[in-house]
Amino acid sequence: AHSVLSPPAMDDFFKPTSAQYHFDGPGSREPLDRAVADSKPAWWALAQLLPCAAEAQGAAAGHDRIFRDEAAFKLMENFEAVLRDVCNPSPTHNIIGSPLKQPELRRCPMVAAGYASQC
Repeated sequence: AHSVLSPPAMDDFFKPTSAQYHFDGPGSREPLDRAVADSKPAWWALAQLLPCAAEAQGAAAGHDRIFRDEAAFKLMENFEAVLRDVCNPSPTHNIIGSPLKQPELRRCPMVAAGYASQC
């Protein structure tokens, strides 16, 4: 695991694309793959802002800074899986081929992955 306080170099920061990621749906994966590649510099720039501010507002204010940092770090590190899940075209299975746990959630069309990936 990476230290929240000292992220590694950008190429080593993001979890690699998993061979187990499942694609079951119409259309091309190209918009999603392009959005993943194009988003990495922005997510990396956000990672450089860690640790979070000492004070927080809203729901975050109820959590200690170390836990806010950890949650932010995990989202940044795993953004590819999150984006692939948000743009998953399958109505029945998640990105690793397991049945969806929240089938009622609407997914973003894969052609709009570039918009969904904006941080």
